[in-house]
Amino acid sequence: IQRNKETTALAQFKKDIDQYFREQHGFTYSDTLSFGEPRDSAIDTSGGVLRYTYTLPRGPRRSALVAEAVTWADEIGDEQLQVDTRTQLVADYAWGGEEWKGVAPFVWCLARQAERPDLFDERVSHHLRWHYKWAVTAAARNPSVPLEQVRALEDGMEAFYREQGASMHTVHGQRFYVARRLGLAEEARAELAAWRATPRDDSSD
Repeated sequence: IQRNKETTALAQFKKDIDQYFREQHGFTYSDTLSFGEPRDSAIDTSGGVLRYTYTLPRGPRRSALVAEAVTWADEIGDEQLQVDTRTQLVADYAWGGEEWKGVAPFVWCLARQAERPDLFDERVSHHLRWHYKWAVTAAARNPSVPLEQVRALEDGMEAFYREQGASMHTVHGQRFYVARRLGLAEEARAELAAWRATPRDDSSD
């Protein structure tokens, strides 16, 4: 809208966003959006898509738009945007009822974090810790995923949490859920006891 200098439409767009967030969340949102002069058109479009998706309910439509933003980020080679869009995509898949689709972008983020930790600040690292839970859960719920792969994800989650200096509270919780789902009663009891005995942190449910 802004690139085409449609000032009336832009003003209405801001009003619509404010009305939505006022009704849904009790605050206005347009002041936090970037309505400055666009940089590269692809960057501006990708960022605009992400901002627009925040006004949509979680679900396939929202996830499809974020997936499109991932494609644009890859096309222009913006490394930070590649991380940000995929991080958002994992969350949208999880909250939108398609958590199994989030495994691939999550694995991409893990590999990228190992290669370029400078692209992952504490906020994004915190998201990855949460996303690890979703990946383990999605794998455990999928009967086509071999048990060995589920175990590898569990081990990877523990290693990642230790590397991040996080509590093992969430790790034991995920191991409990997996063991219970697989019918491993003795293992589930042991992990439940460890889960209850381990201090919580900001990654805990």
